[in-house]
Amino acid sequence: MHDERGGAPARLRIAVYDLSGERRGFYTGVGSLDEWHTVTPFSPSGRFFATFVRSVEKGGRIGIVDASTGKIVHRIGKDIHAIAGWYDDEHVIVRRKRSREQVVYQWVPLSGGAGFDLIKERLIPGPAEYEPHLDRVNFVRRG
Repeated sequence: MHDERGGAPARLRIAVYDLSGERRGFYTGVGSLDEWHTVTPFSPSGRFFATFVRSVEKGGRIGIVDASTGKIVHRIGKDIHAIAGWYDDEHVIVRRKRSREQVVYQWVPLSGGAGFDLIKERLIPGPAEYEPHLDRVNFVRRG
């Protein structure tokens, strides 16, 4: 999968390719992929994938797309900065900024109910000596 950018948001297309590199189809008008943060946009079963349907500087809204129909079946949040991955087919892990200094990774149900914090990260602005640090978090659920 990848975004085929260019043009109005309603005409944005996500192309799907098979393992041989052959293009298998398009999803149009379902948003854009969070290619920088997401290990895979697909849920563990492959039934859904996550996109940004609206993105703004203060965060965006996630669309959960049914891969078989190409329809957005859930919309989540309004202040999400990244899609960090999937927990299972009913929950996603998202990244939100609480302030200039705090970032939170949350477990969020597709139903739109309240999520809960998994990781709180405090950012310290200004010069600092280099120390090993957390640069990226990839969530993987096995089993």
